[in-house]
Amino acid sequence: MIRRYQTLKARVDENTSLHTLQEEIQQAQKDAVQFAHYGKPAAEKEALKQADSLTDQLNQHPLVTAYREQLGEANDLLHHLTSMIQTEINQALEEEQ
Repeated sequence: MIRRYQTLKARVDENTSLHTLQEEIQQAQKDAVQFAHYGKPAAEKEALKQADSLTDQLNQHPLVTAYREQLGEANDLLHHLTSMIQTEINQALEEEQ
């Protein structure tokens, strides 16, 4: 499970189209902030709409979806292991007292 996560993370990190999409999202968000600062609400709204659209594209990308699913599974596993270790330590401490 962890190896699959690491493999997917590497693929996401190496994917230039995902990096381009992230840069476009950041630029649209920066544009929206600038438009808001200069009192251009229509342009701000359009930039936010573009950022939302690009974010949706990113979130629906199959590689991103698979990565997030695997990240969730890895997180659940680590949480479970941490809980088990904590329980065993607490039991050992109680037995010492």
